[in-house]
Amino acid sequence: MNCKNAQLLLSAYLDSELTGSEMHRLRKHLSDCDCCRQEETELRTLKSILTDVPQVTPPDDFEERLCSLVFAQKRSDDEGWNRSWPLVSGVALITAALTLLVMNHLSDSVQTAPKQGNVVASELRRDQTTLAGANPIFDSSTSFPTGYEGK
Repeated sequence: MNCKNAQLLLSAYLDSELTGSEMHRLRKHLSDCDCCRQEETELRTLKSILTDVPQVTPPDDFEERLCSLVFAQKRSDDEGWNRSWPLVSGVALITAALTLLVMNHLSDSVQTAPKQGNVVASELRRDQTTLAGANPIFDSSTSFPTGYEGK
């Protein structure tokens, strides 16, 4: 048995809740391990102190007073949130407006690049080929007309 298992069983050992074989293994470990034996002594002392503490009987209205205090605290917490809600929503609204303003400004300042000459030329060839009756995508024997004359 290792120390971790022994310390898990100490409370049940002091309460006489272990089986005979578990108790025997734990007693053997305690005889060999100073650390666990010290833990057992401290736990036994604590149990003795707690046994000697007198039980206190609460007053009859204890539960009712406790519940009313708990619910009163919950209500005051809720009211605090209700008072701070306008501030939180105002900050969120201002943040959203500023974000949109910045995004709008950035999109206005970004200019689209003009079309490159080769893109325009390829589009012109595609249009001319289509007008000539050929399929510019699938027809590999395409002849490219030089203009739109006669079409």
